[in-house]
Formats: sequence, C-alpha cells, structure tokens
Amino acid sequence: MSELPRGPRTQQRCCREWPLHLSDRSARGTHDSGGISPLSLCATESVQWEAGGREAEELGRGEETERRETADHREMSEPAANPAATSFPAPTLSLPLGLEVLRTYSGALVCLEILFGGLVWILVASSNVPVPLLQGWVMFVSVITFFLSSAYITLLITGLADRINTDWNFLDVVYHFIAVLFYFAAFVLEAATTAANGGAHIKPLPNSTETVMCITYPRGNIFTVLDGRQYSINVAATIFAFVVTLCYGCSMVMGFKRWRV
Repeated sequence: MSELPRGPRTQQRCCREWPLHLSDRSARGTHDSGGISPLSLCATESVQWEAGGREAEELGRGEETERRETADHREMSEPAANPAATSFPAPTLSLPLGLEVLRTYSGALVCLEILFGGLVWILVASSNVPVPLLQGWVMFVSVITFFLSSAYITLLITGLADRINTDWNFLDVVYHFIAVLFYFAAFVLEAATTAANGGAHIKPLPNSTETVMCITYPRGNIFTVLDGRQYSINVAATIFAFVVTLCYGCSMVMGFKRWRV
C-alpha cells in the first residue's frame, strides 16, 4: 500500500481519487476480512488530524494563560515604588544624630543659643518691659528663636531629622542667618533702652513730707525712665543678647561650611 498524503487538502483529494484504484467491490464499500476500507482510513486520519489540531490549539491557549498568570504574579510580588522616595531627594545632613550631636561644636552652640536666649527674654520679662515700644521686638525675637532652636536640637537628638527629606544643611544656614539679623537688631534696641536711662531717683523735698522724682537727662534723642532694679536687669539682658548674637553668627559660619562641602 502506498503512503497516504498528509494535510487537509491532500486528504480531501485522497478521498476523491481513492476509489479510482479500487475494484468494483471496493467502490461499493465492501472489503475483505483482513483489509480496511480506504474511505474509513481517510475519515479516520481526518478525525485524528482535527483532534491533533484541537489539542495543539488547547495547548497554545494553556501556555498563553500560564504566561499571563506568571506575569500577573510577578507584578503582584514586586514591591510598589514609594512616591515620596521618588519625588523628593534624600535628606542631606552632615551633623550626627542622637546624643553625639552634643559633642560637636554646632550642637554646643545651639545649646548656648537656647540657654542665653532663654535668659534674655526671662530678664526682659522680669523687668516688666518698661519700654514696650523698643523691648517688644526683643521679646518677640528671643522667644521665637528660643523655641525654634529647641525644636531643631530635638529633631537631631531624636533622629527625626533623618526621616524628613530636605536639605538640613541649607536650612541650617538660612535659619541662623535670619536669627543673626533679628538678634542683632534686638541687641541694639535693648542696649539703646538701657543707655537712654535718665537715672530716675526719688528725693524728698526739704521741710516737707512730699517727695519728688529727679531725672538726669542723658544725651541723645531717646529717653527712658528705669529704676535701679530695672536698670541692672536690662544691663544683664543686653550682655546676654550680645552673646546670643555671637553664638548665632558662629553657627551660621559653621553651617555655611557644611553646606558648601
């Protein structure tokens, strides 16, 4: 028996041309006891070919589904990108965190700013602010910088500064530069308040039970009236304001060096 052609087109031609080589008995669909009808053989191979095509199609669909499931699983297993990490730069901080910051010059200067700055507004407040027009700015600057410096050193000691994505070196320079300007103005106003004291003192009148307040006019256009206690307190406040101004100036210089590096 000759080899049967493969493929759908050749199989159909086989089914049409096969009876030309058969005897009349085979053309009527009969066969010997040991033979197989060519029509049956052609139909069987056609069914097998169709079954094989369906199996290949199902296998291709199964592979495509498996690839999709693998891709979905890979996307789910990959961690999502953090928007904060991709949108903002990493924090820039040259100072150490924790208690180690207190061992640096910058950390020690910040502590001095808090200490002497607190003394400034405590002294001015204890003198009952005799000249509010001038000393109001002194109180504002000393209180604001006291709390800002305290918050800054707290962030460094607790390590929270490392969790805030910003350039801490640049903020350090800007903050201390503004603090130097504000505190220098506060020092000038406090010194002017103290220097313009008229030296008021109470003097009893002769041959009378009444008293009179004597004031020595100082040179200049500003004139304040402070008693002995207020004058002494404001002198101390002026000295501490000058010290705090120097501390902020040194911190600004050191912060500028860290920022440039």
